[in-house]
Amino acid sequence: MHYHYFRDLNQKIEKPMRKVNLALSLFVAGLFLVSCEEQQAPQEKAETPAEETESGIADGTYELDINNSVVEWKGTMLGVKHHTGTLNFQAGKLSIENGAVTAGTFIVDMNSMRTTDDNYNPEEGQTPDKLIEHLKSDDFFLTSEYPTATFVISDVSGEEAKGEMTIRGNTNDVKVSGVSVEAHGDHIHGSSTTVLDRQKYDVKFSHPLEEMVLSDDLEIKVNFTANKN
Repeated sequence: MHYHYFRDLNQKIEKPMRKVNLALSLFVAGLFLVSCEEQQAPQEKAETPAEETESGIADGTYELDINNSVVEWKGTMLGVKHHTGTLNFQAGKLSIENGAVTAGTFIVDMNSMRTTDDNYNPEEGQTPDKLIEHLKSDDFFLTSEYPTATFVISDVSGEEAKGEMTIRGNTNDVKVSGVSVEAHGDHIHGSSTTVLDRQKYDVKFSHPLEEMVLSDDLEIKVNFTANKN
């Protein structure tokens, strides 16, 4: 009699305990799933990286890095010698769409003019400083009145860009060749070349000696770096 009594009592106790253990297990499992979901949430909300274009250059607006961009120039006195130098940019901006340049503006500081050649004769008064002083004068670029030069891109097709160049207050249509732009992380590097007719910009100085003819061609090469805004 006592045996059956205790067996029935144990069964009555075990059944509620099983229910309690099952409920507790479900509760713990629920907490585990919620914890996993919370840990995974940041990954689900992570931003999707911008799709790269075929050229690898991200679309958008790029600001010219004036400390890592330069204009190289070359002027030639036919049959005698040439002079080379650099100019710094004052500002610039480029627009990229579908991985290619579609528009842009470059502003050059004409008073930043420097020489890089050694074709001088100090004994005859020919020095780099004298040349720069002359180039900044009314004979050439008159930088006191026209301290900047500007190029505004209107169209780009392949490796050629068209736009308007303004020097000494005179604006002319210009074609720029050898246009190359490459992606380097969050910035781009580019280069181009062109030849300007100085006569079109009222840079009309003529050398007093007939045999020392100053070429009308100004050779220009641009190397630039620009950072994405």
